[in-house]
Amino acid sequence: MKSFIKKWRIDICCIQETKTDKVERRICKTFWGRGDFDWAHKEAIGNSGGLIIIWNAEFFKRSVLGTTGKC
Repeated sequence: MKSFIKKWRIDICCIQETKTDKVERRICKTFWGRGDFDWAHKEAIGNSGGLIIIWNAEFFKRSVLGTTGKC
């Protein structure tokens, strides 16, 4: 995924069905692979769902981020 993001100069990446309840910055950095980024996630419930969004912080800024019970 890192080489795809670099090759195509992706500025935002959404990964669904992560099936994880905890996501740390170092995990996102392994996906993103380059400098300035930010990220957010919605944890999975049991073994279902989960979402990670990683974006280029030079182009996008987080202003309001909220989730509901259903993502």
